Amino acid sequence: MRNKTHVSTKSTFRKDDKHLQPYRGHPPHGTGEKNAILLVDYTNTLRAKGMGRKEAILTAGPVRLRPILMTTFAMIFGMMSIAIGIGEGAETRSPMAIATVGGLLTSLFLTLIVVPAAYDLLDDLEGKFIRKKVSNSLPSGGR
Repeated sequence: MRNKTHVSTKSTFRKDDKHLQPYRGHPPHGTGEKNAILLVDYTNTLRAKGMGRKEAILTAGPVRLRPILMTTFAMIFGMMSIAIGIGEGAETRSPMAIATVGGLLTSLFLTLIVVPAAYDLLDDLEGKFIRKKVSNSLPSGGR
């Protein structure tokens, strides 16, 4: 006798729908990527409103700090019972939970410290590259 329950494995969303694919390439896979993208996006928004780069970076950090900490610590506290190893069979799940907590703490550090520093550094390099490219494209008589 065949099972009459049918579960469709097809997606109801079209792949070319721009509203459902905000990220080209591959979508963010975790909270670390999501937090970094939101931090850089907010920094770019502030810069588009006329704020300077350093000021935008220093403003975006504290504004995004609370949501970043809330999502990260919620996940860490959710993993604590598994990491501590309470319950039957916990010894098999505990190492993965400990690794997950370590990864969350690492991504928190990277998001709050490394991402703003890298943004500042890469923006400097981009500015130098664009200035050099523009000066090379000018005719020699225009200098």
